[in-house]
Amino acid sequence: REECLALINKLLPQTDNTLYRAALYTFRGGINFDRSNYDAAATDYYNSLKLYKKINSNANVVIAYNRLGLLNHALENYPEALKYFNLALEMALKSHNERDLGVIYLNMGNLYQKTKHFFFTIKT
Repeated sequence: REECLALINKLLPQTDNTLYRAALYTFRGGINFDRSNYDAAATDYYNSLKLYKKINSNANVVIAYNRLGLLNHALENYPEALKYFNLALEMALKSHNERDLGVIYLNMGNLYQKTKHFFFTIKT
């Protein structure tokens, strides 16, 4: 992971391609998330989301929202996690992306199981 992180940090300032730059932020955010470096992960995920929206890469926006949901779940900020899962779900439903839908529903189910609150139900 250290080598990967070093390469990402080297490539980010050199990359002009918006899609590649967003992907690098996503990858680095994942590494930071795995290390429980949640502030850095949040910054990277928000940067990737902003760039994916800029280029209308809706499939990647879904992934970014889902990752922000996972991040907030890890931080036990459950209402915020649900907000991002619902944003991801809304976009995935519009694009009929079954793979992403399955992942989002699973993450929402895990959130519900963790909180045991009925207001964390899936909106369809």
